[in-house]
Amino acid sequence: MTILLGLLLLVAAVVIALVGVLTNAAGMPGAHGNTFLFGIEVGVVGMLGLRLVRGDVDRRLALRKLHRLQERLLSDNREVTLDRDRLAAELAGELVERAAHAEADPRVTR
Repeated sequence: MTILLGLLLLVAAVVIALVGVLTNAAGMPGAHGNTFLFGIEVGVVGMLGLRLVRGDVDRRLALRKLHRLQERLLSDNREVTLDRDRLAAELAGELVERAAHAEADPRVTR
């Protein structure tokens, strides 16, 4: 919605600027001060429209970047969980094996 409003403001600023240029070219006497103020107003409206468009685009890009980072972190978390489970299973197997050797060999102390 803000992109549409920003684009509408930009288009309105361009149209108003063209009207101002054409009016000034028609040769209205003593209108230099009015033309200057008119230019300032058009510039403010145009900058506001551009800021609305840029703000929405920047926000969308930031959300995409955040989403990619979140997906990467979730993927890394899954890999770490799988490694942890694999290592826990290996440790449990080694402990069972050591316990079996300890029972078979009375010289091994615990």
